[in-house]
Amino acid sequence: MRPIYITFDRYYNVETYNSFLQASKNNGIELEEYIRIRAPFTRFIKLKSKRDLPSFVNYDFATSTDINWMVSVVKPVQPNEAYLLKRREGKDDTYWDYIIPKELTNAHKEEYIIVFSAQGFTEVSEISKKLGSTKIFKWGRAKEKNYKIYYCFNPYIKGLIATRNVLMEYGKEAKLSNAINHNVNVPNIRGDLEYNLNHFVLVKEKLEDKTYEAEYWENGKIFPLKRETFL
Repeated sequence: MRPIYITFDRYYNVETYNSFLQASKNNGIELEEYIRIRAPFTRFIKLKSKRDLPSFVNYDFATSTDINWMVSVVKPVQPNEAYLLKRREGKDDTYWDYIIPKELTNAHKEEYIIVFSAQGFTEVSEISKKLGSTKIFKWGRAKEKNYKIYYCFNPYIKGLIATRNVLMEYGKEAKLSNAINHNVNVPNIRGDLEYNLNHFVLVKEKLEDKTYEAEYWENGKIFPLKRETFL
């Protein structure tokens, strides 16, 4: 069943929008929130089916162009993150503040980045042991494909990942890459790294369950989030 995306932006202000999100949490409804990363930077809510459509408020459905440019919002796990990521009036054009995890904030300035998938704990652990003190960060999940997605800025990891699991690769070392999407240049527009993942790799779904602070691996050891429940 294909998801449905709706927006309230044409009818309600940011304060009212935030109240809708709070009401959903109060009622135990978990929502996936998205931002269109090209103007007009509209906010969208993902619904699983038409049965979940609200009955007493106004909304518009996302167009195919909207869906193409949508990127999921980072989910907070700590109170300070919830404050930091709260939508504010007049701030939607700085969309990257809401969609990019902390460790990816300056990814557009990096010389190299590789994005790969993994399904098991042991798989990432073995890669991390061989890579040593370099950090491997968890980015989020592709739910339909049923795997977790990681990234790393160290090109030496390239030979440690099974070719079938390399999703994207950017930088000079990617010249002969077998990744699904690759380029000798790192995407220089903030948010385009995730757009490429959604558009060229995941295709029928979008990356979700991103957190501001990332779980990571180093020297074969996992450093999980202090709290794993979304706020």
